[in-house]
Amino acid sequence: MQAKLTIKLKLDLTPQVSELLTRTSVAYVQALNLTSQVAHDKRCRNAVALHHLTYREVRAATSLPSNLVCSARAVVAEAYTRDLNKLHRWRDGAGVRYDARTLTLKLDVGRATLTTLKGRVNVGLVISDYHRQYLSGEWEVASTATLKRQGKAWYLHLVATREIPDATGSNVVGLDAGIKRIATLTTGKTFKGGAISHLRRRRARQRRALQRQPEGQSKSRNQRRRLKRLSGKERRAVEWKLWNVANEIVREAVRTDSNVIAIEDLKHIRERVKWARKQRIILHGWPFSSLFAKIRHVAARHGIAVVEVGAAYTSRTCSRCGYCDKANRQTQSDFRCLWCGYSNMADFNASYNIRARYVALECGAVNHRLTSVKTDQGGDRAKAA
Repeated sequence: MQAKLTIKLKLDLTPQVSELLTRTSVAYVQALNLTSQVAHDKRCRNAVALHHLTYREVRAATSLPSNLVCSARAVVAEAYTRDLNKLHRWRDGAGVRYDARTLTLKLDVGRATLTTLKGRVNVGLVISDYHRQYLSGEWEVASTATLKRQGKAWYLHLVATREIPDATGSNVVGLDAGIKRIATLTTGKTFKGGAISHLRRRRARQRRALQRQPEGQSKSRNQRRRLKRLSGKERRAVEWKLWNVANEIVREAVRTDSNVIAIEDLKHIRERVKWARKQRIILHGWPFSSLFAKIRHVAARHGIAVVEVGAAYTSRTCSRCGYCDKANRQTQSDFRCLWCGYSNMADFNASYNIRARYVALECGAVNHRLTSVKTDQGGDRAKAA
């Protein structure tokens, strides 16, 4: 199994070089959006065809070096390969992708050279002991990197990969994701999500209070300053929480000698589920995808596979007898099977179903089939086979 991680190195540079990188970044974003408009109008996602359609015009409009124009074209082509129907736009401050033709790394001396609007610039790399453990040669550092600005500092994001032997355990850990409990494992461990919900609601109230102004008045300098200070604070707090949860989940898998973590496929969940207005701020911002990505990242370093399975009816199906009914889920927290009487915490029951569904898929079953079972009252009820 291949483990992959991103190494974030701060650049040590002068104000003049910082200004030049800013101008290069602005021109690069302009190149992205110009190329994207042509790709959308022509419905073109082929990189070679897009190059012939846009190269001369984009280079004339942005004054970027040819290699950076080609880099922007490659980024746009990848975006339209993923989704051809959407007009992709890049905001100010989007990362600049560098490759072997535009970036030279000298990690042994902590230096790098970057292509800019005015040729190459030589910058220093701030390398700590944490970074050196990944730059010692055991990890392979890719020749591509992304340059991004955060506040007044510039960072170079490098990608490092390493082959990790697969875990040798034979157990499977099922994981049910939710809001009240951000993750529930079949091993009996739970992770509460109340801290994230509280933080999201609190920050939303703060933003509303600072942005609400009487008609005809503008925000004061202190209000603008406060909004700027709050920007990113919520995201960093949530990211810190998610990394802690992901690490604990993988530790639990290692402790139980498991080689697979089974998770739910929650793609398009926001389109499928309807919630009350007051709950939408939490649901639509809930970081399911971010948590799963972090679990994959941490699990790969231990050789543990993370596999998605279908999430349909996992919260309504009895993990003991397979009986499926909406009424089985009596409350948000409680599950009681109307068929066999089995009861458990609802999230635990769902995690058992997720694990069982993975095992069924491994055994060749494509899905849990629903069959009709006669009840004592003569009605039909669905039972998962």
